[in-house]
Amino acid sequence: MSSKVLIAISDLELAGAQKVVAHLAANMDKTQNQLGVLVLSEARDTIIERQLRQQNIQMYFLNKPAGLHLPTFRKAAQFVKEFALKLRRINYEICIGSGN
Repeated sequence: MSSKVLIAISDLELAGAQKVVAHLAANMDKTQNQLGVLVLSEARDTIIERQLRQQNIQMYFLNKPAGLHLPTFRKAAQFVKEFALKLRRINYEICIGSGN
């Protein structure tokens, strides 16, 4: 049975947690898992974004502005809820990481 994994992270700039996301994506068995990356910030065409695109990893950008922005967190919660509902009949995991 296939698992679907969603990793949420603040941004995909070149930093520690972001490198972990890239490492997970590169080493995840794509025949057994479907991986998505939920990014709070906007797309910035970073090295990590390019790596994920080359590996055909789906990225979802919420375009959060700088600072505390509660509507983005409500939007993220709704996205995760919809993601989970779409997966009612398959096994899934939700991993949450944080950047800075």
